[in-house]
Order: sequence, then C-alpha cells, then structure tokens
Amino acid sequence: MRYDELTEQAASALIWARETERVLFILRSDLVNDPLHWCLPGGHVERGESVLEGLYRELDEEIGRSLSNAPIIKLTTNTTEEPKFIHTNFAIGINKEFEPKLSWEHVEFKWADLSDMPRPLSWTVDMLLSNDIAAKRLKMFQNKLKKAG
Repeated sequence: MRYDELTEQAASALIWARETERVLFILRSDLVNDPLHWCLPGGHVERGESVLEGLYRELDEEIGRSLSNAPIIKLTTNTTEEPKFIHTNFAIGINKEFEPKLSWEHVEFKWADLSDMPRPLSWTVDMLLSNDIAAKRLKMFQNKLKKAG
C-alpha cells in the first residue's frame, strides 16, 4: 500500500534479538511529539513510499540500520478516521543485539524483556502490546526464528 494524500501513515518495528530474547526500545527526546516516552523505532511514511519502504528508511534514520534483510512479520494495523491515520506495527527478528546510532529524535536506547519494559511507554507501544492478535503473531514469529536457529 502506498501513501495516500488524505491519509497520514506511520510504521514501527518491534526488533527482537533471538540470542537474548529482548526488544529494542528508544527514548524520544524532548524536541518531538510524545517527549520522553519509550517507543519502538519507526516513523512517518512519506508520499510515494510503501509502508515497508518508509519503515526501513525510518529505521536507518533512527537507529542507523535499515534491517531490510532480516525476517519480518506484520503484527497490527491501527486506523483512526478523524483525522485519517494508519499506524502499522511489524516485528523484525535479528540474531544479536547491537548498539544503535540514535538520531536527534531520541536520547537513549534500551534492550529489554517484554516483562520488564522501560516506562513510560508511548501510546503506540501500549496499543500494540495490549492487542491479543499481535501477541499471538509475535509468539509464532519468535518460535519460528528459534527453530531456525
């Protein structure tokens, strides 16, 4: 799906490291919306981009890696009508944790277990993690990656 002039879109990725079974969180700076909240890497999809193109570009901008060759699965798509906004959440599996190169939009990073996440969380992370279907998809994805070794 490509960007539509009347629709704002964003995409984010729950980046899961198989070796430690932890997820990458990044802390938003006080210069952006939802300041000083922990979020998942991602951001705005620009006109002419597909959701995945926008995601990979945002990952490269925010953490210094696009991860476009890593296994990926769509977890959820959340839509609001007024204003029209679509946010798509993905999970990306990697073998090992890495140290991200943060952009000016973020001031800190943390790899954490989903049972011990940093707080406060961004509303988009809260929304994703409260979705039962997303939780099932994530568990299947993790199990598949563990078996693949």
